[in-house]
Amino acid sequence: MTWSPPSPVPEAPTTFPEPRADPTGDSLRTSGSIQGNIIAGFSKDFQSLLFLQVQGRAGGLDWLAELRPRVATTAQVATFNRQFSEMLRTSGSDPQHLAGVWVNVSFTAEGLELLAPRLRASLQVEGIDDGVQLFTSGARAQAEQLGDIGRSSPDHWVFGRDGQHIHLVVTVAADRSEDLAVEVHRQRELAARHNLLMVFEQPGATLPGPHKGQEHFGFKDGISQPGVRGYDPESQDHPGEVEGKPGTKLIAAGEFLLGYPRHNGGKRNIPEWMFDGSFLVIRRLAQDVPAWWAQVEHAYLQLPQAVREELSADAFAARFVGRWRSGTPVDKAPRTDVRGGRRRSEDNDFDFETDPSGDRCPRFAHIRKVYPRRTSPVGVEGSNLHRILRRGIPFGPTFDPTAGRGHGIDSERGLVFACYQSSLSDQFQFLQQSCVNNTNFPDSDDGPDPVIGVDGPVTLHI
Repeated sequence: MTWSPPSPVPEAPTTFPEPRADPTGDSLRTSGSIQGNIIAGFSKDFQSLLFLQVQGRAGGLDWLAELRPRVATTAQVATFNRQFSEMLRTSGSDPQHLAGVWVNVSFTAEGLELLAPRLRASLQVEGIDDGVQLFTSGARAQAEQLGDIGRSSPDHWVFGRDGQHIHLVVTVAADRSEDLAVEVHRQRELAARHNLLMVFEQPGATLPGPHKGQEHFGFKDGISQPGVRGYDPESQDHPGEVEGKPGTKLIAAGEFLLGYPRHNGGKRNIPEWMFDGSFLVIRRLAQDVPAWWAQVEHAYLQLPQAVREELSADAFAARFVGRWRSGTPVDKAPRTDVRGGRRRSEDNDFDFETDPSGDRCPRFAHIRKVYPRRTSPVGVEGSNLHRILRRGIPFGPTFDPTAGRGHGIDSERGLVFACYQSSLSDQFQFLQQSCVNNTNFPDSDDGPDPVIGVDGPVTLHI
């Protein structure tokens, strides 16, 4: 739970309050009560996630009081990001002299119980939102439903496994690696001073050079982010979409921030102290690069010779993701990447409506599984009720055995998946359980997501 605790801590509520008014324009950009990285993404090249355990309530509260001035707000991050973008457009390259360091803090249910037991008790009342119930039950209780079994079961987790108590997660992000190191050292000292135990530290960084913006399999990542109403400007020519980003839908702030109306106008039953907060999901997704590509190549070679003459190996791999490595959607370019003829701002300007059978983009493709757009069985508006704000970053060195030790199979690499939402049940869990791992979504016998789903058959339309 990412939330800025008030001082003093309020009493637990007895009724559920009505949400605030739906924000308009860009009013959320000036918020000093919403933490940075929820709707104003940190967008830094270097990050570390620090998983902390509180040894005593008094020390934990003192730690929190000392940390608070360093926690970034939406207003601070939004202002910085706007300046950075303007300078980038002007110069054509990253402005080296404009650099920042951001900090964000989140609480587990166990941490909330220790630091604010009255607030934790307020989450046990009858009628509270289903997503809150998932938060209080904890990640381990949901593991099997999410497909976290076998080698991915909680027994093998590097953080959050049985007996490893995590109360807080601090996200530190910076434009420069040396600045990140300074802030992480400061956080270690702060934790030690108040007797907090550093249970685990997960570093992450954007991939260097020509791989920047890609994940380890080599595909451009982080393209299909929703816009947030009240934060992102609305297009004058295409109402309901973000200005300058055709096809990028504006979703109600209440799908990502607690205390605001949902995209369908509904409300979530939550206590008022949770307003302006959000639920954070963190997953450490290992990526076996040579094995994944070997499986893709093996599947490609099983195709009839006539099909392989028409469909290249790269086109075949792109259909598993739903995009070419460059980010071009296969819905717009099913046979050949047309990156040179497309602007990146148009990479979401498609909706699968004219491809219901998955001839251009298979229905099991990763991007279609997690966001089926107009072909969703629940309709486009139903699809918009399950969006998330992703804030992930790669970890580990780029796979390049020719670069020497540490760049081959002798190193771990993958993606630190992180996302924000107002409901764990309606958003992250729904996507993982009902879409990614569901072999009958969006239609019968489509198979699981071939990138992040559990093992199972897929049906490829050629």
